Amino acid sequence: MPALEDISVWIEMGEVRLEEYKTEVSPDGKIVSCWIACEPGKPFRIGIVVPPGEVRSANYHFVGYLDGTKTHLKGSVMRKRSARLGRTFYFDGDRDNKLSITRPFFFGALELTDDDACLSNVDKRFGEIQLSIRTAERMFTVPNTKHKPSGLERANSAADYRVHERSKKGVTHCVKFGDAKPYHIPTVTNIGREKTLCTFVFHYRQMDTLIANDIAPRKSKADNTASDASKAETMSEILKLRNKLVELEGRLEETEPGGSAQAPRRVKTEPRSAFEPGEFFDLTAEPVKAEPRKAFIPGEIIDLTL
Repeated sequence: MPALEDISVWIEMGEVRLEEYKTEVSPDGKIVSCWIACEPGKPFRIGIVVPPGEVRSANYHFVGYLDGTKTHLKGSVMRKRSARLGRTFYFDGDRDNKLSITRPFFFGALELTDDDACLSNVDKRFGEIQLSIRTAERMFTVPNTKHKPSGLERANSAADYRVHERSKKGVTHCVKFGDAKPYHIPTVTNIGREKTLCTFVFHYRQMDTLIANDIAPRKSKADNTASDASKAETMSEILKLRNKLVELEGRLEETEPGGSAQAPRRVKTEPRSAFEPGEFFDLTAEPVKAEPRKAFIPGEIIDLTL
């Protein structure tokens, strides 16, 4: 995704940066959006780099919106001359100073329902991750007096990830939160007047959906051929290693623990009798007495009634 105001933002899943499709920048250059592929049950994080450049004259505030709902990110404030300038850092969960907990992000599946009580979720922008970069002239650090020990139990209660079937618009997944963990900080930051510098928007869907809607390219035959060639090369390497293993095991068997070499074991060969191709052997216990053969004269008549 293109950098805005020299700031780069991306999404990682399994510590691997996700490929971005159909990137678009707004006419005023303040909003950039793209599409990414998600996998249900996989955790993700938001990566960001703010280059040092010249000494920044403003404080930064990073505000996240998951499926249209504002979330408080861990480490969302960066003051002037911060050590994080020019370094990559990540947002991998939300924090709640009132409950003193933090919860990791992961992709989950939406549940369809006909419960009209879920019609209120129609305003949620499921399938969207947004990060707003804001600047503030002043920030104030104050003691965190909103600590509530019961927060962990409340945070781990079942959340409502249901959507009414009438409001579904081709979206089958959402952002969910993992198990809450204690997270207490002695101070919090109050932010004065701020303004939005730029916004990054990531629309997430499963890869099959992106391909079906011509957002992500289909896998080409060349890719399949390359994949097959890679598999063949791997199998060839496996066979070579197996042969090498057999050879090494043979050497090991030929050598005693003391290091002296033994002569290779030879298979004792039994004496063989001459055998003509097509010849049959009678393997019965008693030999069969051969009957004398009577010579047959051409033209002779044989009486078969005897």
